[in-house]
Amino acid sequence: MPGCVKFDAIVLNSKVDRAMVEMITKTAKIMQKQVVAEFVESLAILDELRQIGVDYAQGYAIGKPVPVFTLWEEKIA
Repeated sequence: MPGCVKFDAIVLNSKVDRAMVEMITKTAKIMQKQVVAEFVESLAILDELRQIGVDYAQGYAIGKPVPVFTLWEEKIA
């Protein structure tokens, strides 16, 4: 995804973790970039990311990985 900032391995276990994600997200927004969080593995983390203003999320909380060819077949079927 062009024009984005991507977080890898989101962990929000402390106030410091949350503050870092918030500040990076705010900075990305100032730069007119969208924010993607990877490895979102719980609905609690997903909810916090929504509150912070993250635009996109990837991970087991959203859905488990599937083979690319499966997705392709579903799209053209």
